[in-house]
Amino acid sequence: GLSAADECLACPPGHACSIGATAAIACTPGTVAANSTSGACTSCAKGSYQGDEGQTACNACGDGFRCPEGSIVPIPATCEAGTFLSVTLDLCLGCPDGSWCAGGSSQPQPCSRGGFCVANASEPIACPAGTYQGEESATSCAPCTLFSFCSAGSSAPTPCAAGTYGDALGLQTAEDCHVCPE
Repeated sequence: GLSAADECLACPPGHACSIGATAAIACTPGTVAANSTSGACTSCAKGSYQGDEGQTACNACGDGFRCPEGSIVPIPATCEAGTFLSVTLDLCLGCPDGSWCAGGSSQPQPCSRGGFCVANASEPIACPAGTYQGEESATSCAPCTLFSFCSAGSSAPTPCAAGTYGDALGLQTAEDCHVCPE
C-alpha cells in the first residue's frame, strides 16, 4: 500500500532485503551483510567465520585453525598427537583411556594386545617385560602368570620350556625359568 519509494524503509545492516521484500531477513551464521543496501547476505570468505546471525562482518580465523567459505566456527587445522578431532564439537579433545590418537584428523584407535593406553596416548605403550595384556583397549598390563615368562610387548604368557619351571609371577625371559631338579 505504499505510494512512493521514499516510504520504503532502509534494510538494517546484517540483514538482506531483496527487491519487493516486505521484511528484512537476518543473515544466518556464516554469512554477513555489511550495509543497508544488501539484497542478499554473502558467505564469509575462506579464512574467516561468523557464528552469530544478523552480523555485518566476519571474524578472522586465527593461527592453528581453518575456516572454509561460509564457516560458522574456526576448525582446528590439525590435532596434536594424543588428541583427536571431535566432528560434532569441531574441537581437538584428549584421547580417551584404552585408545591412542596419532593426531591430525584421525580418530581414536583401540590399544592393541601386548600394550596399554592411558588418556592422551599418542601411541600404544608396550607392556614391560614380566607383564602381558591379551585384550584390546587396555589401560594396564597384568603380571606374568606362574610357570611362564613374558617378554616386553607380550599378548600372552609363554610357558617355561619342558624340563623347566617358573615359581614366581612376573618372569621376564626363558632364563628366569628354573631347571627341574633330578
